[in-house]
Amino acid sequence: MGSQSAVQHFIASARRLYAEEQDSAKRWEKMTPLLRELLADPAVNEQSKHWPDCSQGGERANASLAH
Repeated sequence: MGSQSAVQHFIASARRLYAEEQDSAKRWEKMTPLLRELLADPAVNEQSKHWPDCSQGGERANASLAH
């Protein structure tokens, strides 16, 4: 499965899960194997090596907006 296929499969599976499971805690529990499968894909893993480093001065950047 190529990275695009792995990502597409993950998105489709997550959408099905959200449509079928109404309980938020159960959704997250059932999401675990989907994430493991996505992260185990060799192409996704290889692509992740080229993602930007968001750390700043040894600390991870926070994507939240504070006002």
